[in-house]
Amino acid sequence: MPHTLSVCRAVALALAIAGAAWSSPSTAVFKATPTLAADPDYRRATAMIEAESFEAALRLLRGLADVYPDEAEVMSLTGFALRKLGRTEEAFPAYFRALELDPEHLGANEYLGELYVTVGNLDRARDQLAVLERVCGRCEEFRELEAAIAAADEKAVPPSAAMTRGRIGARLPRCLRFHRRSGAPRHRQWPSPPAAPSPCSASPQGRSPSAARRRWR
Repeated sequence: MPHTLSVCRAVALALAIAGAAWSSPSTAVFKATPTLAADPDYRRATAMIEAESFEAALRLLRGLADVYPDEAEVMSLTGFALRKLGRTEEAFPAYFRALELDPEHLGANEYLGELYVTVGNLDRARDQLAVLERVCGRCEEFRELEAAIAAADEKAVPPSAAMTRGRIGARLPRCLRFHRRSGAPRHRQWPSPPAAPSPCSASPQGRSPSAARRRWR
């Protein structure tokens, strides 16, 4: 009886470890097959990724790649560790191999998209976002990549330029702002406003500049 209890406890512990590796709360996505999840080196590698010991994790993942050459998970985590180490040129082939083995691997699609964001290729990052949306809808991996792309988009527009765009219309006189909103063709010249203290004052013919310019609509 005691021996049976010990075996049960050992099995329960192994399942708990495997479950933790599967549903890790970190930014890494772990999606291992049962055979890979039971491998002690895989569990150690995921623990090292959790601890941000990427060099040590990479050494274990290299060995796992020799044992499991057709495991997309191993190549996905290899790319993840390389990307975190700043070795982007090496990370790309690892992700490509992972997606060759499993085109719908959530982690590899998200990580590759984030790598594209890192190197400034937002169009390719959006391609990976589209794959995630097709495979898993608005899942966690989709939302994280979407947030990374949105943050990169905000950085691409200087704050001063955004403020300038918002203020240009506010500085125009009201009678001129009307025509900006009305969609008047930009290539045509508006009649010059009369020489008066206010650009919105009436013209000598009793018509305002706004009324005269309506002929261009």
